[in-house]
Amino acid sequence: MASPDRDEWLEASRQSFVGLKNVRGNKMRRIEEATVEGPIFDVVSVYRIKLDPSTNKLDRVTVRHNVDGNRGKRVLARLGIAYAVPTSSTTLDEVAFKMIISDSAKRQRYLTKADVKSAYTNAATSRGKRFLRCPDTAPEFDEDGTEMVLELGPPLFGEPEAGYEWQMTLEKDLTELGWTPFENVPCMWRFETKDNDCILGTIVDDLLFSEATGHALADATIEALRKKYVGVTSEHNPTAFAGYKLEQSPERDVITISLPELIEQKFKMECPELVPAEARAKFKLEHTKGSKLQKLADALEMVPLNPSGKVTATTKIVQTLTGNLRYFIRAAAGELNVLTHRLSCVQASAPPEAIIVAKAGMILAYETRHRGITYSKLDVSESGGNLSATSATGVYKDYPRESGIHAVADASWGDKNIYGCIVMMNHGVIVAETKKMGPVDSSAQAEGIASSKCAEILENVREIARGMGILSDEPTVLRSDNLSSVRVSNDPKSAGRLRHALRRYATLQARVARGEVSVIHVPDEYNAADFLTKWVPAIKLKESVAYTSNAAAKKGVKRAFKDLEASAAEFMTLRSGKRKFSASFAEEAPPAPPPLVDAPPPMVFLYYGVNELFGEDEMEVEEADDAAELEVSVADLDPYYSDTESDLLTEAGDDAWAPWVTGAGPAMQAFASFDDFVYYYRIYEATDAMWHAWNAAQDYEVEDFEEAVPDSIIILKF
Repeated sequence: MASPDRDEWLEASRQSFVGLKNVRGNKMRRIEEATVEGPIFDVVSVYRIKLDPSTNKLDRVTVRHNVDGNRGKRVLARLGIAYAVPTSSTTLDEVAFKMIISDSAKRQRYLTKADVKSAYTNAATSRGKRFLRCPDTAPEFDEDGTEMVLELGPPLFGEPEAGYEWQMTLEKDLTELGWTPFENVPCMWRFETKDNDCILGTIVDDLLFSEATGHALADATIEALRKKYVGVTSEHNPTAFAGYKLEQSPERDVITISLPELIEQKFKMECPELVPAEARAKFKLEHTKGSKLQKLADALEMVPLNPSGKVTATTKIVQTLTGNLRYFIRAAAGELNVLTHRLSCVQASAPPEAIIVAKAGMILAYETRHRGITYSKLDVSESGGNLSATSATGVYKDYPRESGIHAVADASWGDKNIYGCIVMMNHGVIVAETKKMGPVDSSAQAEGIASSKCAEILENVREIARGMGILSDEPTVLRSDNLSSVRVSNDPKSAGRLRHALRRYATLQARVARGEVSVIHVPDEYNAADFLTKWVPAIKLKESVAYTSNAAAKKGVKRAFKDLEASAAEFMTLRSGKRKFSASFAEEAPPAPPPLVDAPPPMVFLYYGVNELFGEDEMEVEEADDAAELEVSVADLDPYYSDTESDLLTEAGDDAWAPWVTGAGPAMQAFASFDDFVYYYRIYEATDAMWHAWNAAQDYEVEDFEEAVPDSIIILKF
């Protein structure tokens, strides 16, 4: 090892092995004794380093010594040993985790987390004697020079059976402590007293408690586990759990989950060239403006497999990026689904264009990484928010807004047969699923499959809710925008021309008959699941994401456009075909005040937001009073578009965000600088609301900008 940090690496490895020797049940043995008593496994060491960001030099090294599982299988096969122990275990699934968080916000419960360090070495095993060779960095010999090996008492990471043995140990101990497992729901437990109750979810060595009153039951359980296990830590009101960031309001009635650190880490690792904002803006201008991304993603097809059987470099990149996106979906609100599904369909042998689509998805995930999903006790409107102020078209406020659990399904059929399901709980999404389905011959049949699949998901959700003690006596509402499908779901006699598809409806009809679900109609305009199966207009996409993410309920952040004072104007109206609007034109704007001092940077998630990836290229502008139509091009409307590749700079310099005045169209001529914008819309402080409005002006096309902000601040000055 020629590293200048050689001694530090070696010492970290030695200390790790010393710790492993000190685990109860482990002891050193002579190798000739071990050979006749059980299998001897090779060791594999995992090194983790942390660099000092200021010097880029080594700050800390941690080492973990494990069993080499792959070689271990061959050792056991050679000795003819087959353990009668399962090699798989279960963990709390994503839906159950989100339901615990959502319920905690609804009922303002107290959260506690616990972590059992080196959990496997705290487990019991019945597999007899096993041995581990010493690592090369810490060899040991007896007095006569005989090689020593480590006899393993408890399981060790790398052994296929270790996970199952730990799970059995933990479940046995929880049962002895009085916890009751949920029926039909793995890794969920309940403890009740006369005046308190607690719900527990386990993910291997991570334990999450949700308690009605205080932390007493969780603390008592953790203290009892400390007497059984080594290395148990705990935290009240945790800020992270199982990789998720948790943000909880002081009143415990709003909780947000997100994956910002993981997304940032993966983005910088896989797309380092796109980390600078300028690089992302250039990428989007080249690949995602208007319908470019949609056309590129929809045209993806697998290329012929490599005759050699080897995976191509392109396919490896696409598979890596798609895998990241599929993981990011856990904390997304559905905006990644369609794009990721397109990639999943071709990742086995991906074309070069798939890399562009995948990187577009990575950009979207990176720039929205802090939003996550928010669960709240009250709806936005009930907690003082203004739905009309967070809605661009008014559709958002008319989406189903009941508390508790409800669902909506949608399907697309034709060239791509896809169904999508959304399950909401306490105003935030717990399931946003996009899946491929087989051939269908009508939209009603496709919607029937979507509803049936959604009902399957609801069965699991209802079982979890039953264990948590929150299942409603009423059927769970499932919405669909296809009237024929809704009628057949509720009444087999109404099948008519759908008689050939009745078998697909049978299970759904049975669930309806049992009172588990109630299938009702929702107009397509208010179907929040549309964006899971197809490309939708930018406005509806943003409103759907706002609905499923419930971001407006997040405490500590001023809601977009709330209570802004400004001049009156008219909203644009949407018509069929191309979008049109009628605008009232303002008088000359008052002079701008001096520039703001120390204005905060724009909100990146809006400045480079969803619409940048899924927006539209063009529109028509129609003045009131039957005036002649004025065609407006992308160059006029898009703050990043420039035919000359040059930007018009403003007197305020870099702080004025010159991209706002790029181009020569009326939208760009409206304001000479950022400060003019602030004064014109009567926004007198550097508030979140101000930045929402400013970013909306840049993020949207002109007609969408009018729809994205309250009519009280809309003034277009041509």
